[in-house]
Amino acid sequence: MQARSILIALLALGPLTAQSVTTSLSAATNIVCSVSGFVLAGDVVPAGPLPTTGNCSATLSSIGTGVATTSWELIETPTGSMTRMRNLLSVAPNVNFTARARPQEFLLEYSSPIPAGARLEISQQLAIGPYTLAPYAQVDLGNDGNLDIFNLSQSGPITVPVTSLGSTPFAVRIILHSEHSGPGWSDLEVTARLVPDVPIDVSKTATSCLNEAGFTVAPTFTNSGVLVTSTFLPSVTVFGFGLNPLLLPPATTGPCLLLPTPDVLVLMTPGQPFSVALPAAVRPIVFHAQLAVVTPQGILTSDAYQIVAW
Repeated sequence: MQARSILIALLALGPLTAQSVTTSLSAATNIVCSVSGFVLAGDVVPAGPLPTTGNCSATLSSIGTGVATTSWELIETPTGSMTRMRNLLSVAPNVNFTARARPQEFLLEYSSPIPAGARLEISQQLAIGPYTLAPYAQVDLGNDGNLDIFNLSQSGPITVPVTSLGSTPFAVRIILHSEHSGPGWSDLEVTARLVPDVPIDVSKTATSCLNEAGFTVAPTFTNSGVLVTSTFLPSVTVFGFGLNPLLLPPATTGPCLLLPTPDVLVLMTPGQPFSVALPAAVRPIVFHAQLAVVTPQGILTSDAYQIVAW
């Protein structure tokens, strides 16, 4: 009964306003895309603040086509921030064009209204055609003019602790270089993710019998807790301090297992995440969460998760 009371109290704190970590995205220099041949085709995005999505693109056509494109996308949620930056070059066979998208300098600045622990994960995806000069990405942590990573493809993904994220922005400059002459293509994408660095572990303990994913539990900057999200309607999140596996009547080709003890039930609204606060006073704590979805075929269950906070 005491454990159930504690969980009810934690869930009562859930709808509090989320602590937001803000990402500012800008172009440190002009973003220039060009294709040169018998004439020059180009596009320029001026240095300065950038919208959350955008691109510059240059296309030159004769008997074939040359394309140079740089694009970006910024997505912010209570569970983190993700920025994608991409260079895509393509020159058709038998065309002696030169396509360029370099250097494209993106400046990311992260800040928080109150001190927060976070980590920055930077990774790269690269694909190139034959006889194509490989593009590359560089990283300047702190935007102090000194390159910390000269070639991200050689160093591999990097993780940077941001232990003192606050009102003073933490800046990162990411530079993409892409260029080649003659037929060929290259596709370089760099992703920067800022995620909470909190003493919370979320692990999957059972597999969904639903045909699609739609239930997530993730550490969040909100109230030093986790964010629970559902895309299904109608649905109920089952929270429990213990496990009491219940095999539901077969409604699909696979078994549906409800894992947590049904200590607290929360009706979920699609598109409205629910925050579970985990203040220091209740730690260490272990509990479980799983979604039950009412369908014409019966009650189906999502992946189940164990949440450990210490």
